Order: sequence, then structure tokens, then C-alpha cells
Amino acid sequence: SLSASLATSNKFLQSATPINFKGNIDRVDVFNGQYRIIDYKTGFVDSSQLKSDKLSDLNKKPKILQLLMYSWLLKQQKSYSETPIVSGIINLRASNFTIQPCIINNNKILNSSILNQFEKELVIIVSKIFDPQETFEHLNRDGVCYFCD
Repeated sequence: SLSASLATSNKFLQSATPINFKGNIDRVDVFNGQYRIIDYKTGFVDSSQLKSDKLSDLNKKPKILQLLMYSWLLKQQKSYSETPIVSGIINLRASNFTIQPCIINNNKILNSSILNQFEKELVIIVSKIFDPQETFEHLNRDGVCYFCD
């Protein structure tokens, strides 16, 4: 379990408010001189769900958001060095158990530049959550919404 705080200031809050993020990563190891963050999935994940040329589309790519969040959380830890990070998914139903890497701007190494860019996008996402002018789209589902009822 990793956690980190992001101090964000936006026009909807009077002062900077710390926002705490926490994630439970399935696996973190060091392999070939790189941190590997692995999330295990039981369903099929298309490689297109793990590629992005711009991080402004994170709301459309939740698996990238999850993997970048884990990578960002790891980078925030005091013990983190500048070791390169590779983050990806292993499909447990596949026969070969290979990692499907998260690829940002044609790069599977999630370097400081990418993670700093992710942090900026994270601030935008959080600011929208606090914005009373922003609307949230209700998803019609068969089951009862835990948060609504």
C-alpha cells in the first residue's frame, strides 16, 4: 500500500488543500534495473487501452490513470531513487503471463517528465471535482449505486 498527498490550490477553495491518494499495488519489483509496477487483471485488456500520446485524455483511459497513479505514488516515497519505472498489466487468463506495458508518448519508461505531466493532469481532475459548476454524468446501471442510495 502506497500513499501520497498532493497539495492543490484552485479557484474554488480559499487555500491550498491537501488531497490524499492511496493505492494498493498488486506487485512492485525491481527487474533489469527498473521498478516494475504490475497490476493483475482477470479480463482481457486491449493494448490500445494502455497507450496514450496525451495525458489530457485520462478520463477516457482508466487503466492508464490507474497505472500512472501507482507510478506517481511510488515516485512520492522517500525511499524512491531515480530508478526508471515500467508499469503494466498481466492478464491472469493468458497463457504467457507477459506484461502489457503502459506506453506514454511511445515510451514505456515512465520518467520524471511523464510523471510530472501526470501530476499536472491530476490537479486538473481534482479541481474539476471541487468545481460546483462541473456536472457529473450519471451512469445508468442495472444495480443500485453505492454512493447514490
